[in-house]
Amino acid sequence: MGRFGRGEMNTNGEHLLDLAARHDLVLTNTLFQHKHAHRTTWESPDKPNANNKKVRNQIDYILVRNYHRIFINDSRSYSGMMSFSDHRLVMAKFNINWQRKTPGKIKTRKYDIAKLKLPDVREKYQKRVKELLSSVEARSDQESWNNITEACHKASEEILGKIKTSRNKKAVENEEVKKMSENRRKYVWISMLQKILKRGRNCKLRGMK
Repeated sequence: MGRFGRGEMNTNGEHLLDLAARHDLVLTNTLFQHKHAHRTTWESPDKPNANNKKVRNQIDYILVRNYHRIFINDSRSYSGMMSFSDHRLVMAKFNINWQRKTPGKIKTRKYDIAKLKLPDVREKYQKRVKELLSSVEARSDQESWNNITEACHKASEEILGKIKTSRNKKAVENEEVKKMSENRRKYVWISMLQKILKRGRNCKLRGMK
């Protein structure tokens, strides 16, 4: 709890402070120095105190983790809000810099599933999956799903094999791009030469006239 509370603490307040201490929480609207009207969160509707004044207390709070305390710019209560309650609105201002996390690339295993079109390969694959599943037990639906996926992966590695990808794919693509750029450059030069020759011919014709 901060230094800027208001009112007398009762047993409920003690329980709240105990909860905040156990879970490393902080009461945001007790951290900032405001006038008493902006600390008050509850006002008695028709029960004056001994001095014939309404009882005003701070019993509503916004709690956050203590390590989020540095993001809080301000916190206070607001009176005059249209509501059907004797409690006041409590607000807090935060300044949070969200950091976007880019998901990492997921490695996928590519198998030569085209082999499953062959009847003998398909039969071997189904038989191997059944053998793998018969040797394991599952206690939940999630374990059953994990066992099925692992059995399919293992049978695919043993019977289907992985698709061989060309390591020089990028090199081939780069070579194609290089050829396209060279062809484009040649086309530009030829177009420029044709324009120059055309202009020269036009000049000659004009001179002859």
